[in-house]
Amino acid sequence: VNRKLLLILILATSLGISNASAQTGITVETNFDLFEQGQLVMITGNAEEKSVAIKVKDPTGISILVRSITTDSNGNFELKFRISQTATSGEYQVVVSTVIDNIPVISTATFEVVEKGEKVTPAEQAAEEKKGGCLIATAAFGSEMAPQVQFLREIRDNTVLQTESGSAFMTGFNQFYYSFSPAVADYER
Repeated sequence: VNRKLLLILILATSLGISNASAQTGITVETNFDLFEQGQLVMITGNAEEKSVAIKVKDPTGISILVRSITTDSNGNFELKFRISQTATSGEYQVVVSTVIDNIPVISTATFEVVEKGEKVTPAEQAAEEKKGGCLIATAAFGSEMAPQVQFLREIRDNTVLQTESGSAFMTGFNQFYYSFSPAVADYER
């Protein structure tokens, strides 16, 4: 079963996937995984519906931000907010929800907040930036927020990377993939 899943992931990453199978309902991510108190967080995503609810919870589960926003004509949304100067250090959760065909759909993302004195350097923040993008798929579909690219990212993050063997595979695969994908992505653009 694991071998079949890995084969599907490799094929989907290198060949792309159909629009029909890529529809996931709603996606969400933040611009970085690691923030210092007082920094600006950008939440982005894509939803099939025009209205989405966004909630940000602190490490204790208390909602620190609740917003309802409208997506653009492509279903993309963006919300920026500044982390409090006195924010609790730890893992924060972004919960985005909408209703599609009378069914509630939820997607989540997480990020970490550290104390301002810890000085998150741009290099450290870049190292903590969201797990690598699918360069070829992003070039093929025109955006990291395209549903097809989001679908691949969700499979990688929520399925493959959840196992020790999947993580080991992705380490080797990334070394191979990123040895040629920037050139291929540039060619596709």
